[in-house]
Amino acid sequence: MNSEEKKNKQEEYPILILWETILRHKKIVISFVTFIIIALGGVLWYRHYSVKKEAQKELQETLEHVAAITGTYKGAYIILKLNPDNTASLTTGAGSYDEAVHLGHWEEKADGYPIQIDFSDSFEASMCGESDGYFSTLYFFSNALWPNLDAIQSMDYSKAETLTKQK
Repeated sequence: MNSEEKKNKQEEYPILILWETILRHKKIVISFVTFIIIALGGVLWYRHYSVKKEAQKELQETLEHVAAITGTYKGAYIILKLNPDNTASLTTGAGSYDEAVHLGHWEEKADGYPIQIDFSDSFEASMCGESDGYFSTLYFFSNALWPNLDAIQSMDYSKAETLTKQK
């Protein structure tokens, strides 16, 4: 080898050396690139799968929670119906001559908090420790109707209407 050939060998760019190596070992390089592509595809698929499973789990838990809340609750002269579409109906004076149905909308801020029921019109009823009291909002907590949050916080059961869920 003369000095000019040595100089040309020394001046080769590293990228050209890499390219020549790739061309000499095609099968190994193709296998390696295929492995990398399959591994990346697997990681992306697993991420998508785990996000989808988590969303399904959250939806299932929400549906179970709503199913546990909704239904018909009965008391002495009161019938409360909480529907899955967040509508509510309260029958006061059930079974008596002054029976009345009041329509409303219920909302639960978070799990474990009282359910607030807002009625479309205020109404007069004998319940929650009041005879002939006026109500436009009631709270449902621990299978009981409460007139306000203060009664719930103080656990004043003299102001609560205990209800039993019907099956």
